[in-house]
Amino acid sequence: MSSKKNSLKIDKEILMAIGSRIIDIRKKLRINQKEFAASLDMSPSYLSTIENGNGNPCVGFFFRLSMTYNVDMNYLIYGTGNMFIKHEINKPIENKEFIDGIETIEDMRWLMENSTLFKSTIIGFSNKFLYDNEKIIKRSLKKR
Repeated sequence: MSSKKNSLKIDKEILMAIGSRIIDIRKKLRINQKEFAASLDMSPSYLSTIENGNGNPCVGFFFRLSMTYNVDMNYLIYGTGNMFIKHEINKPIENKEFIDGIETIEDMRWLMENSTLFKSTIIGFSNKFLYDNEKIIKRSLKKR
């Protein structure tokens, strides 16, 4: 998955710190390494290499991580700020929790059309499904 052409040259100490923060993000999300890797369209072994500070991740990895899980790049790279970006929804929800504001199918449709996080989450779950069922899918396609 790693491409030398798209890789950044990063100091080993920085790679170790980034790897540690990625582990923290994954644990905060309560996702195991295999599921996390699948949601980011990468192998678990490559993710492990990055988490251990031995991998030189490509720019695409940082982008996918930020877009899929709403990770703040300042936190990821420098360890400053919040772990996740807090987006404000333009639709008024009064003084309720975000999820409590979803009361109708129209609310859910609006969220699907306007939330990058929602779209990225669906893509992440789809990638996980495909990764978990890769052998079955390949066998099914070969039979056709």
